[in-house]
Amino acid sequence: SKDGGAGGGGGDGGGGGGVAPIASGVTSMIDGVTPSMVLLDVPLYNSVDGIKYFLYTSRIADSGAAAERDRLQVVVTLLAGDLKVASSFLDQDGDKEERLRNALRKMNRLERVGGQGGARIFVAGGFHEGCGAALVCQALLKVQNRRPGRVADFLVMAADRATRAPALMGGIPVRTCLGTNCKLANQGGKVANFQFFVNNPSARVNIRIACEGKSRVEACKQVMLSADTRQPFPANFGERAYLPSEAAESTQGALEVAVKLDMEREKQGSCQSVPCMLFVRAELRPGALLPSDGVEFEIVAAAQGAYTLLLDGDEPMAQEARPSRPQYFLFDSRLASSALTIVAQLPYDRVDPHADLVSMYVLGCAQREVKWECYNYSKDELNMERSTADAEKGVCELERADGFQYKFNTGLRLGGCDGCACCRRIIKRGIAEARSVADYPSAENYQLRGVPNSRGQLVAFVTRGDLNGAAAGTHCYFRIAVISHRLKAMPFSIRGFDLRREVALPMNEPLEVLMKGGETRTFQLPTPAVSSGTTDVVLSLEVCAGKVVLNSGSVGNAGVAVRPGKFSGIHGGVEPTLVQLRDNQKLEVQGFGGNAVSFLLQADVPTAHRWLEPKPNRTIWIENAEASGGGAVTLAWSPALLFGAGQPTAGRKDAVEYEVFWMRDYLVQSSADQPRGNASSACGLYKEYRDRIATRIHTKNQRRVEVRELEPDVMYLFNVVARSVRTGESTAYEAARVFVKRRAIVGGGVPKISLFTDRLLPMFTLCVLLGLIWWKFVLPMMRTSRRSWDLEMSSRGGSARSWGGGGSGGGGASSYFPPSVVGMSDTPGGTYGQLR
Repeated sequence: SKDGGAGGGGGDGGGGGGVAPIASGVTSMIDGVTPSMVLLDVPLYNSVDGIKYFLYTSRIADSGAAAERDRLQVVVTLLAGDLKVASSFLDQDGDKEERLRNALRKMNRLERVGGQGGARIFVAGGFHEGCGAALVCQALLKVQNRRPGRVADFLVMAADRATRAPALMGGIPVRTCLGTNCKLANQGGKVANFQFFVNNPSARVNIRIACEGKSRVEACKQVMLSADTRQPFPANFGERAYLPSEAAESTQGALEVAVKLDMEREKQGSCQSVPCMLFVRAELRPGALLPSDGVEFEIVAAAQGAYTLLLDGDEPMAQEARPSRPQYFLFDSRLASSALTIVAQLPYDRVDPHADLVSMYVLGCAQREVKWECYNYSKDELNMERSTADAEKGVCELERADGFQYKFNTGLRLGGCDGCACCRRIIKRGIAEARSVADYPSAENYQLRGVPNSRGQLVAFVTRGDLNGAAAGTHCYFRIAVISHRLKAMPFSIRGFDLRREVALPMNEPLEVLMKGGETRTFQLPTPAVSSGTTDVVLSLEVCAGKVVLNSGSVGNAGVAVRPGKFSGIHGGVEPTLVQLRDNQKLEVQGFGGNAVSFLLQADVPTAHRWLEPKPNRTIWIENAEASGGGAVTLAWSPALLFGAGQPTAGRKDAVEYEVFWMRDYLVQSSADQPRGNASSACGLYKEYRDRIATRIHTKNQRRVEVRELEPDVMYLFNVVARSVRTGESTAYEAARVFVKRRAIVGGGVPKISLFTDRLLPMFTLCVLLGLIWWKFVLPMMRTSRRSWDLEMSSRGGSARSWGGGGSGGGGASSYFPPSVVGMSDTPGGTYGQLR
């Protein structure tokens, strides 16, 4: 209990038995990691990409209460990723360092078990056996991420197993029962408690119970459903934050509670921000008349929202984009890293080979000024060791799952929290924008746009200078939209990750990285057990811009490279190479120079690897190198064949198309330190094209092309990219440099210009030609047109002043006679023409 019983408050302050508990702080660091305190019935939200330690202290008033510890448990609930958890108890004798060393040696690995609703939990128990009759006893937990380079999210909490609330997983129903004669094992009683973790700010949560049995409608009327974020749970039903509406009262054997984020904090106990732990209670009405076998029901919590949440470093999420229907995502960034990357893996489409019909738009999280407020420690926290500044900082800055950021006040100017030791403020970075229907990312509303690369991906690099990023320990929600205008529904996968020093490299998925020159990044491959048991891997490095060096090695117990692998000091790119996975599990890429560098790193299982390779070589031939004057160059190259999984041994060449790129040779025309794309790689050529430096033409399956309208006296760089129309793989040839000459002149030198021959004679000839055309063709046509007009007017008849009046010689008004060459009389005595 919290009042000196089995729980003892979870603190690490002084107690009986003459044993000083291990305090949080610098002096109690384990392997450079400061252990965090665990509280009783208070879930702490944590993320880990390496190792974290936790301490829980149990106190009892006297040795007679030792048996109560049999119900005590420390529970780790896995939310995302994968974990390894181990626990042990600290000895009662010895100094702190010795007790910690012994506890680390005695660690027992905890097996992951499936709780109700499919929750993945680790349970550390055995407090009675491990602590005995000691008045103060401490348990040490070691939580380690099983997938280096990724982030695992979890909750840790101490609880009494008799009253512990199981976690509800979204969309997964849990069966339970209320009453004294329940048929379900380990069920019954008047109250059933649950907890549900909310971490999507756009989510609308509905908690629903559906009663079972023939009399389910009447039975469900005897049940009350409510939810709140406060612990202890409010005893008064009417004071709880979330209650069923009158319209939702059971008429069909069901109850439902709707939960929304209360951004204005209008009601105590509501979810004011995310992350938020929601406590749910189903209980019998006072004086309820129950069936003989109790009330059986299913409870399910469903969270729906406009955005799908992407967790940092999690596995790629599979989605489907229908034509012109946007798919929205929220990326939860929690690290103050230099940059983050959002990647959408697209299927290859022959109609849309460069993903021109698919777009990805990104909006950053907004920074809102939120005032700090004083935080008053709970009863458990007051019992913790807070005698030093480091110890109190560890108590204050616990990662509570309540949507607040906590800060230990050491003379800082935190507005609204003057004179308080511990301050907090609600986390609102990007939350209001994520809930705004009018602020979705789109083609008209975005800050960054994903660009296609050479591996069928849309990639958006978000640097902290571009968009407002998160500070360490806070949550920053980036809004993402993926819109496809392809004719058919398109399956795709999307993931996001903060760029940290060590990044997980997934199998069979290219990873594009952008980092500063001079930085070093480490990439770790999965173990053979995780990577489908393979012992070999195909590694490749494609440099898009800048200069890099690649090293590889095996991984020791501490996660560091213990011996060199296949690659040691390799400058530039690496063609696909088959290597041993264990000897090259850790890769290190170092950038050089002051400019940004980017590259594509990929690891494939050999049985799934496919690649393009020009045969017999990658050389581009310049067929008219000597006669390349006049601004035209003719190129030719070898065919590229598709090899690997599902392809013939000799390769396939009927499914490859080509693109030709050319640009001014920047090694000659530009400064040496200007960051430009690598013209020898496919991703570098695409970068130059996107930056409007290179020109591109499609030749389909033709392997000979003439490039015209080139400027003379300029050094040009040409290259070819081959792309498979079946799978989307691409490869670049060897770049060729050609100096485009001016038209050759006998005797050399620059030709002299003659005023008469080059200027006057052409102009005189043109004028004579135009005059002949006028005299021969245009003038006769004009004469004929005028005479026809005169004759048409004469047929109308009219006054004596009119042409060709209606006399007998002129015929009727509807007749027409061509004029005589001899003469024609219009009126007596008058002549039109006469030959003398």
